[in-house]
Amino acid sequence: MNKDLLFLLVIPIFILSLTGTSYSVDTYGSFADDGTQPEYETRENELLSVEVSKSNLQLVILGTITNGKTTKALIKNPVTGELGKYVEGDRLELVKSENIKILEIANCMILIERSGTIETLECDNKMPTVVFNRASLAKYKIRRPGSGANLSNGFITEYDRDIILISEKHKVDPYLVKAVIKAESNFNPDAVSPKNAQGMMQLIPSTASDYGVEDPFDAKENMEGGVRYLKDLLDYFDGDLKLSLAAYNAGKGSVIKHGFTIPPYPETTNYIAKVLEYYKHLKAKNYAASR
Repeated sequence: MNKDLLFLLVIPIFILSLTGTSYSVDTYGSFADDGTQPEYETRENELLSVEVSKSNLQLVILGTITNGKTTKALIKNPVTGELGKYVEGDRLELVKSENIKILEIANCMILIERSGTIETLECDNKMPTVVFNRASLAKYKIRRPGSGANLSNGFITEYDRDIILISEKHKVDPYLVKAVIKAESNFNPDAVSPKNAQGMMQLIPSTASDYGVEDPFDAKENMEGGVRYLKDLLDYFDGDLKLSLAAYNAGKGSVIKHGFTIPPYPETTNYIAKVLEYYKHLKAKNYAASR
């Protein structure tokens, strides 16, 4: 075969084998699923390498109290019952085994440093923490919203206000709800899956009926039922986010049948990874603001 012809046939195959899907946050904070990103964007978005992991700290943040210019975090050790009030710069003496320093406090969330990593913790502390690497932290800091959540920093939609209100009503992290909706329907209230899951949060008819959703294609009504369902799963699985997402995707019975582990279905494992990726980006963009 002619060498030039062979070269022309091989190169496109090689290029196709390298092409994958990557996610990037642009300079305006919107989320894009747009293929591979230029090298300079990767460097700009070092923060996107943050991890989402469950904190092993035996702590409960009861709340944050602001008095004048001073904000204190009220923290309890559920094992010993000890209670403490802390300001930025304090060491957390409630934890005897580690040297933990409180870096920042804002709106029922704290930024701590321990074991060479930077982590965020929130009130009720059942959602995963966002763990920052030092290189990222050097360029970013906690954003202090005026009041309530601010979802404007990731895939902006016309439903943000309803997501916040419904999530806060049922005490579910609005960033998690938004990540689930992104993965389920990409914010399309008319979406229907091959398995007849319907609407924004892709409720199957029996689930919609259980949660009083009469019109699954009404975005607000669908989200109300979907958030309640997600909240029930989080409560049932004691805040374990991965098991709760597995149950949302494959059904609670499937998770129970597999011994309270993630069912070995590619669709389910891919779904969990996708939601956590969206969730990580939303959380990171909320906590991070350029200095």
